[in-house]
Amino acid sequence: MPKAKKSGAGESSYYEDHTKILDQLDPNEVEQWSVEHVCTQFLDKLGLGPLKQIFIDHKVTGHVLMTLTKGDLVEMQIHAVGDRVYIDRCLVELRRRMRKVERERELWAGTTPTGGIAYFPSVCDCLLYKLCPCFMQFTDWKVSSQGVRRRLLPPSCNCCCKSMHNDFSDFRFLKDVDWYKAPMCWCCKNATWVELNFDSKSEFSLGVDNVSKDANDRLSCTKIMHPDMTEELTLKIRNAWAEARLVAD
Repeated sequence: MPKAKKSGAGESSYYEDHTKILDQLDPNEVEQWSVEHVCTQFLDKLGLGPLKQIFIDHKVTGHVLMTLTKGDLVEMQIHAVGDRVYIDRCLVELRRRMRKVERERELWAGTTPTGGIAYFPSVCDCLLYKLCPCFMQFTDWKVSSQGVRRRLLPPSCNCCCKSMHNDFSDFRFLKDVDWYKAPMCWCCKNATWVELNFDSKSEFSLGVDNVSKDANDRLSCTKIMHPDMTEELTLKIRNAWAEARLVAD
């Protein structure tokens, strides 16, 4: 086991040491590591080089590494308790970071209004967008594995002194997701959009663009009209919603 440095209080500084080392690793890449990468990127950097042959003999790839338990380390005949505790602490921290990256994974980002005439409330709005966008109010969207973040941007020519507005709706409080494709603009053009119904009583479900509230079910509906709103993207949103519900439960 690598020799622990002493902190000002005279205590072991394993946490500080391995945290700094893990800061250099990309959690997205760990599960793709080969056995050689596990040895060079994990064991060597953590000062556990003498254990490399054990990991090679047991064919520990990055995927296997992330599933190792304390019992597995005993079966691998890593005899020193200190080494096992140290490895387990590092793996717990790596798993925590991987979950954080997964939760923050971006599913889609875009700006509305955009696209053809079908994505605008009226022909006048579409002409304003095409001819003089400086008077248009845009909305930046980011859909992640955690929820929907919206930023309402004031017009660049802000003669009405409108302010920027940010809010977030958490998937843990999402109740339903619906995808639509329908003819718009006098039925000559199709538009696609997704509607996300959040619990309006939740403190995490804040007011968002195109929100309507039903007094009976207390749901707030977030409507995102964009050419990118496909059935495939809607399925990704549904999967992220399911994972968020599992975390909440």
